[in-house]
Amino acid sequence: MENYALKKEYTGILNITLKPEDNVTSEDKERLKDQIKGQTVDMCGTLYVIVDSWIDGEDIWYKAVVS
Repeated sequence: MENYALKKEYTGILNITLKPEDNVTSEDKERLKDQIKGQTVDMCGTLYVIVDSWIDGEDIWYKAVVS
Protein backbone atom coordinates (compact mmCIF):
# COMPACT_ATOMS: atom_id res chain seq x y z
CA MET A 1 0.00 0.00 0.00
CA GLU A 2 1.29 3.43 -0.94
CA ASN A 3 2.04 5.84 1.92
CA TYR A 4 0.13 8.94 0.82
CA ALA A 5 1.11 10.86 3.96
CA LEU A 6 4.65 11.19 2.61
CA LYS A 7 3.58 12.59 -0.76
CA LYS A 8 2.95 16.30 -1.32
CA GLU A 9 1.56 15.67 -4.80
CA TYR A 10 -0.28 12.75 -6.37
CA THR A 11 -1.25 11.94 -9.95
CA GLY A 12 -3.79 9.23 -10.66
CA ILE A 13 -6.68 7.95 -12.75
CA LEU A 14 -10.23 8.72 -11.69
CA ASN A 15 -11.96 5.39 -11.06
CA ILE A 16 -15.49 5.37 -12.42
CA THR A 17 -17.72 2.31 -12.50
CA LEU A 18 -19.85 2.32 -15.62
CA LYS A 19 -22.20 -0.13 -17.23
CA PRO A 20 -22.14 -0.58 -21.02
CA GLU A 21 -25.65 0.86 -21.23
CA ASP A 22 -24.51 4.13 -19.57
CA ASN A 23 -23.32 5.40 -22.98
CA VAL A 24 -20.84 7.96 -21.65
CA THR A 25 -19.98 10.50 -24.34
CA SER A 26 -16.81 12.52 -24.76
CA GLU A 27 -18.85 15.57 -23.68
CA ASP A 28 -19.77 13.76 -20.43
CA LYS A 29 -16.08 13.05 -19.78
CA GLU A 30 -15.16 16.69 -20.47
CA ARG A 31 -17.83 17.87 -18.05
CA LEU A 32 -16.67 15.44 -15.33
CA LYS A 33 -13.04 16.38 -15.90
CA ASP A 34 -13.94 20.03 -15.27
CA GLN A 35 -16.21 19.25 -12.29
CA ILE A 36 -13.55 17.43 -10.25
CA LYS A 37 -11.16 20.41 -10.19
CA GLY A 38 -11.13 21.96 -6.73
CA GLN A 39 -12.62 18.86 -5.07
CA THR A 40 -11.03 17.56 -1.87
CA VAL A 41 -10.22 13.86 -1.67
CA ASP A 42 -9.14 11.80 1.33
CA MET A 43 -6.42 9.28 0.56
CA CYS A 44 -5.70 7.20 3.64
CA GLY A 45 -6.29 10.13 5.99
CA THR A 46 -4.37 12.72 3.96
CA LEU A 47 -6.48 15.42 2.32
CA TYR A 48 -5.63 16.43 -1.23
CA VAL A 49 -7.17 19.06 -3.51
CA ILE A 50 -7.49 18.26 -7.22
CA VAL A 51 -5.71 21.09 -9.05
CA ASP A 52 -5.66 19.74 -12.60
CA SER A 53 -7.37 17.08 -14.69
CA TRP A 54 -7.10 15.86 -18.26
CA ILE A 55 -8.32 13.10 -20.56
CA ASP A 56 -5.89 10.59 -22.02
CA GLY A 57 -7.58 7.99 -24.19
CA GLU A 58 -10.48 6.52 -22.21
CA ASP A 59 -9.19 7.67 -18.80
CA ILE A 60 -9.65 10.86 -16.80
CA TRP A 61 -6.40 11.70 -15.01
CA TYR A 62 -5.96 14.17 -12.17
CA LYS A 63 -3.21 15.90 -10.23
CA ALA A 64 -3.82 16.53 -6.55
CA VAL A 65 -1.75 18.35 -3.90
CA VAL A 66 -1.86 18.22 -0.12
CA SER A 67 -4.47 20.69 1.11
